[in-house]
Order: sequence, then structure tokens, then C-alpha cells
Amino acid sequence: ARMAIIGAGPIGCELAQAFQRLGTRVTLIDIAERVLGQEEEEASRLVQRALEQDGVELRLGHEVTSVRRQGGEKQLLLKSGTGETTVTADEILVAVGRTPNAEGLNLEAAGVERDSKGKLVVSESLQTSNDHIFASGDVAVPYQFTHVADATSRIVLQNALFPGPNQKWTDLVIPWVTYTDPEVARVGRSRRALETASVRFHEWHVPLASTDRGRTDGIEEGYLRLYTKARSDEILGATIVGPHAGELVSQLTLAMTNGIGLKGIASTIYPYPTLSEAIKKVANEYTRSRFTPLLQRAARWWFGVSR
Repeated sequence: ARMAIIGAGPIGCELAQAFQRLGTRVTLIDIAERVLGQEEEEASRLVQRALEQDGVELRLGHEVTSVRRQGGEKQLLLKSGTGETTVTADEILVAVGRTPNAEGLNLEAAGVERDSKGKLVVSESLQTSNDHIFASGDVAVPYQFTHVADATSRIVLQNALFPGPNQKWTDLVIPWVTYTDPEVARVGRSRRALETASVRFHEWHVPLASTDRGRTDGIEEGYLRLYTKARSDEILGATIVGPHAGELVSQLTLAMTNGIGLKGIASTIYPYPTLSEAIKKVANEYTRSRFTPLLQRAARWWFGVSR
């Protein structure tokens, strides 16, 4: 009947919303001041509002200091800037991360090193500290997703069994999706990562409601935000918030993987009406941005003399 979830990252938010909609009274707890702290603030705000509208009780900026049983209940003592409070629940779900299940494998005997978090130390080609042993998936790389485990395992097969230059897992263009309602999908680098790396970039923003499909589906919130290299159509990263965001981001992942920029997208025909037209809208904005005042004057001159 009552569940306390510790951790407001992707897994915590997904399961909080799911259990709340199934009839459980959910309290979502995190020491951070907002949900989905790794996502951009607007995406975080939209998901947080959706959780609140569903009835999830949020205890953000709260640290769990202790847990105890009281009869048939479980009580969590929380500490925040305003003092201590208690949350009572029937079950507690811990969603603050995982540790690799590598204990008991006697990796030390094979000379396989692990880092302070228990992950296997691997090179870009996914070799461990023992050159004859490779590792892939959650136990080896930072991104704990099923599709990344699949992609890195394919690289291991290539590098371990076939001749030729080694493939690098760091070359992968990795998308990820938080399956809340609305969905949050991201690929490439975020604004924060670009600014930290001092990369010059241009930001493009299209609300999903600006597409005709968005209007007919009644989408009031949600957006596509895309970053390109300054003075270039090269896509550096993107965030999509809204229905089917996980489906939409695959188009951008395909483009980035194959070196297709906004010019290529602008020349592609998209079916009407679809939410994917938001991507085409960004490409069209890029095309219009290239039509500088100088080019406009040249065009007016050309049309004038050619009449």
C-alpha cells in the first residue's frame, strides 16, 4: 500500500510513477534538490511536475539517516535543512545505484584489476589489465543500459576474435531514455558537458506543440533541444522530452553515428503529420540561418536582373 523509494534518478522516477499509477502511495526521496539530476533542468522540471500531478510525494533535499522496523512497518528517518522527519512505508525500494557482481570470481589471480567502485578496469578496446581477458556491459563501462551491454559485447567479439584494428567503445554514440510520462531521451553531449569542455556550439529549440501532430495529440509540453558545432551543421547532442521521445532520438543517433548533419536532415522528406517533424523543423531553422543578409541582397539582385 505504501512504498518509499530512495533515489530520484531514472529508475527511481520510472518506478515511482508506475507504482503510484497502480495504486500504491509512493514517497520518492533524494538528497538532490530535483529529480533526474543528470538531465537538463527543463526536462527535470517537466518530469517532476508529472510525478506531483500523479500524486507522488516528493522529499527532495532529504538524506536518509536510518531505517528501522516498527511492528509491521518500516520507518525512514530523514534529515534536511529544515530538520528531521519520518516516512512510514510497507516496503522500501533502493534505487541509488548498483555494484558489479564480481565477488568470488578470484579476478586477482588472473591479474584483472578493479576500480574503487568494483568495476573492471578496461581499455578503450575493452581489454582488462590481463590482455587475454575482455569485459563488456555494466561491469566494465559507465553506462548501465541493456543496449550498451549489447553494443560493447559486439566490440569484444570483434576485438578478441578477428584481426584488424581494434574498435573502441568510446567511439559509440550512446542514446538513453528515462521511461517516465513524459519520456526523456538524450544522445551525445549536454549543454553542461559542452560548456565544461569549452566547446563552441549553437542551440536549437522546438516545442513539440509547434508540430501539427503535437497539436492534434494535445501535447502541451515537451520539446526538442539540439546542439550543433558553432558555424557547422554537425550534431553534438540533443534532448527530447515528450511522448515517444525514445523513438525520436534514434533518428538523431543514426545521424550522429553516420556523420549526417542538419543539412542532410533538411533534405530528407518526413511524413506529415508526425512528431518527428520537430527534427525537420530544427534542420529548416538551420537552413534559414545560413541565408544571411548578404545572401538575401544577392538573391534580390539576381531575381531583379533575371525577370
